[in-house]
Amino acid sequence: MAMTTEERNAARMTGMRQMTFVKKLHRALVNGRPPASEFKTPSAAVTAARVLYSDLERKLSAEDMKPPAGGLGVFVGYVPPDLSFLGHTLWYSPGNEAALMESLNGHIMLGLVFGILDPQAESEEDRFVIGTRPFVNMGQVDSWLSELVQVMRMEMEDAYLDRKIQEQR
Repeated sequence: MAMTTEERNAARMTGMRQMTFVKKLHRALVNGRPPASEFKTPSAAVTAARVLYSDLERKLSAEDMKPPAGGLGVFVGYVPPDLSFLGHTLWYSPGNEAALMESLNGHIMLGLVFGILDPQAESEEDRFVIGTRPFVNMGQVDSWLSELVQVMRMEMEDAYLDRKIQEQR
């Protein structure tokens, strides 16, 4: 039996109330907005990473959820002109813009991959919320970025475990 509009809206609101702040932030970043759909220069890609990182950090801090070291990551995904491999930069952090631009020179920028540690997550599997912001609206770009989502998840897990080990010392 089909749901009425009121029932659908009530179910949607219930689901939204059950989402953590980080999941709501992720949803706002990846849903409803089409990608910029433009090729970026290395400096424009680094600027996009800086803006996304700053925006995430500001929004998390406004909710008293300042991410710990390794709890927030943004990197730029790229391919060389001959499409021989899929790569990504180091995580963006304030001050490493020049190193990121250097690693992007001569490559085609695909988009941003971001990850956020969710301190309100109910399970270990939901601990990290990962998303993408493609620069070019193409199926192949989406496919490449989805591969980099797994890389971000692994890197965030490593940073999380390293931080836990440091805390135990």
